[in-house]
Amino acid sequence: MTDRTRYASCRCGQVRIACTGEPIRVSVCHCRECKAR
Repeated sequence: MTDRTRYASCRCGQVRIACTGEPIRVSVCHCRECKAR
């Protein structure tokens, strides 16, 4: 069985990641630009 690759980023684009497997934790960006939205 192949692990699925998941991609994530914050709204402002300053943080981007790719990972495999099931998520352990989900987070929200707290940068000023994202907070202003």
